[in-house]
Amino acid sequence: MFDMTMRAKLLPPPCLIKNSVNGENNCNYEIYLLELLNESKWFRVRYPEGFIKPVSESNGECDAINQNYQIDFKLFAAKTALQARSLLSPQIYKDKDGVIFYCESKKPGGTIKATRLFAALRGMSVTDLYTIRKNGNKVFGVENDIFTMLTMLETKKNLFLFFPYEFTFDKYHNKDEALRSISEAITEDFRASFEYRENQVDRQYDTFITCIYDNAFLIYFVQNQATRLIDIVETKKYQLFFIYCNMQICGSYVFDTLINCIINTNDNSVEVQTC
Repeated sequence: MFDMTMRAKLLPPPCLIKNSVNGENNCNYEIYLLELLNESKWFRVRYPEGFIKPVSESNGECDAINQNYQIDFKLFAAKTALQARSLLSPQIYKDKDGVIFYCESKKPGGTIKATRLFAALRGMSVTDLYTIRKNGNKVFGVENDIFTMLTMLETKKNLFLFFPYEFTFDKYHNKDEALRSISEAITEDFRASFEYRENQVDRQYDTFITCIYDNAFLIYFVQNQATRLIDIVETKKYQLFFIYCNMQICGSYVFDTLINCIINTNDNSVEVQTC
């Protein structure tokens, strides 16, 4: 049973949208995810030589490589939610002196119906997912977001899925209770999706998923449609991530309020309006 006090908020654009800070060359979530792998005790024990970015990805190379293992980073969020974040949030500029400026959004006065992927997938069976995949790509909306997600899960590489949400609770939870609730929610909402991936890649490739709770990355290993927490790494270790997550001004992110919904509600999407 879901924890009714749990909330999940989509991270600010600089944390998940590449190049969303104009004038900042390092605005790329892949940079701090690479650092995360190298900071994680679980990965360091198994791959002590660490991971690096490939010289080129022109031939489909993974985002993080070493001599024994390669893994690709993927955003595990609905395309419409990311579009809403990108188009409806204030634009951010950084000048040569490091001063930050905020301007109106790319789509002032606009609205986007953004899919809440975890809610859209909740209760679906793997048969439902195969039906959506078979029916083909829709122009826009919930089924299009699910279709896009399914094609990503078919990737025949080891995947490190970044579920770019921060979990919080309306009432006090001790750490063990909170971690258990988050793990149960991710497992239940994405169980069919995990099964779909396992079927598509014949369990030959690994799958990891990470999210944020209590100023830390929670890293899960996915196996047999379930999640197992393998590491917790504090976000303060990553200066870029900390800076990007705090690039906000009061009242700017109307989307934060709209997306900060109780995670166990069943609304598949929310209407997001520019600020």
